[in-house]
Amino acid sequence: TNYLIPMQDRVAEQWDRQLLPHLENDLDNLYLGWDRKHVEALREDEDARATRYGGLFKDGLITRNEARGALDFDEAEQDGYFFELSDSAAKDKAKEQLAKALAERANGFDG
Repeated sequence: TNYLIPMQDRVAEQWDRQLLPHLENDLDNLYLGWDRKHVEALREDEDARATRYGGLFKDGLITRNEARGALDFDEAEQDGYFFELSDSAAKDKAKEQLAKALAERANGFDG
């Protein structure tokens, strides 16, 4: 990562500048370089990646499909959905809100 990748990037940059103009007219969509996504030593640990994106989804920072895309899964039909509480968690939250509302009413009751 400290020697080979920077060297490869510099070589690719020179290829882009010197070789591509002689090969193609549409230079905006072309570049020369290396596909390193299958180099195991350079890949992030899959478990750590899944945990990180799962946490971002559960925290409501990214949508389900953003997490799926980052983990190289196909998009789900529920495009754009954020994390929703499970039924038991939603019920517990609703109970807490109801208890709080009742307590506030009781504190403000004049009769």
